[in-house]
Amino acid sequence: MNGEQQTSVTNVVKALGLRNRGPIASIPNHNGNAAKITAHLDAGGTLFNCGVSWHFRKLLKEERPDFWADALLRSAENARQAKIRAAHRNMMLRTHCKRGHELTAQTCRIITVKHHVQTHGTWQHRECQICRREFNKTSKFTAEQINALVKGAKAGLTISQLTNYRYPGTRVMRVNQYNTAMRADPQLAATLEPIFAKNRSVALRLAHPRKLIVPRRIDSGPALTGIIAGPSNEIFTAVNRAVPRHLDFETRKEVMSEMMLAILEGTLAIEDAPQRWREFSRAAYRMFPTKYGPVSLDAPAFHDSDTPLIERISVGLWS
Repeated sequence: MNGEQQTSVTNVVKALGLRNRGPIASIPNHNGNAAKITAHLDAGGTLFNCGVSWHFRKLLKEERPDFWADALLRSAENARQAKIRAAHRNMMLRTHCKRGHELTAQTCRIITVKHHVQTHGTWQHRECQICRREFNKTSKFTAEQINALVKGAKAGLTISQLTNYRYPGTRVMRVNQYNTAMRADPQLAATLEPIFAKNRSVALRLAHPRKLIVPRRIDSGPALTGIIAGPSNEIFTAVNRAVPRHLDFETRKEVMSEMMLAILEGTLAIEDAPQRWREFSRAAYRMFPTKYGPVSLDAPAFHDSDTPLIERISVGLWS
């Protein structure tokens, strides 16, 4: 192509406006793209690795904002779960701890660590039990901590109040430091053990004062439900065990009566009572439906009669 031909082609391109075409025009299929994104999110994927292009996702976002908002939430949750799975895989790939101990099912455990600063609050950690035992045995403590421990014991504090993080005002040392100090000085441990036992007993009595009150003796009959029956009645005993006691008194009495009558008639087996008591409770609720709503004055007094609850002016009860 010579110079004149190249110039003519350039002029034609400028005349037709084909230099900066911009994005290629396309007809979006919102239903198909939404179905693809939904299937991808159901499979655990995210919008980052979705098969729908960015151009069509932008059009779908403008066309269906509610769908896009829900897709963003699901994508974020899928990404979080993927990170958790990846962290768990990387954690399980470790064969030794940082001190060289082999991590096996007997020498390690997976614990859930809580953190109040993180967004999700918890994460998992694979802990070496050998390192944990060595750390608990070699915890350092000071004489000031031992003196504070003895003063707290004499003041009536418990071991939890002196070692637990829930009591920052009275805490003087960690639990592992306390265990190390008691192992290092058995005489001190023998002296503090009865004091802490007494303090713990006093703290329990103060925390649960109702246990100090002797309950009144119940001098009622063999059945506390108000339904009197002989203790040797096999039918009553089976029905009484089958019908739950969270039902109100009237409903439970009605259900038990109908079940015992059905057993006597032969339509209900004793061994089927625990599985079929709901049938009789539904029948009782149908018979007395006004328990959960206002009473209709024109409703019949009973399920199998036409007598209304009140006497109306047009039609009297005795006419």
